[in-house]
Amino acid sequence: MRTSILVMACAIIGFLPPAAFFTFKYQQVKVVRAASPALLRVIALGAFFIYCTTIVLYPPPSLYTCTARVWLREIGFSLTYGALMLKTWRISVIFRVRSAKAVKITDAS
Repeated sequence: MRTSILVMACAIIGFLPPAAFFTFKYQQVKVVRAASPALLRVIALGAFFIYCTTIVLYPPPSLYTCTARVWLREIGFSLTYGALMLKTWRISVIFRVRSAKAVKITDAS
């Protein structure tokens, strides 16, 4: 059972770099641009850290693996949840505007 979960986590980890590359390569496509590719890459990075906890949990527990498990999970959750909240905030800013003027929020600094 543990091995099958590890294999599944490794398969998902292997899928994340192509997904991030896809958002980089097609960032000028309207659908990808509307989804905010920079935040999609941050979500993919957070998912990478979260799934790495499965790899860390596979060997016998030690001080280092337990510490790495906590840090990877918390950093991954913070990145993923923070990016999702930022995407939600951006949408709420667009829909809170009472006037008919367009609001443009970009990813560029």
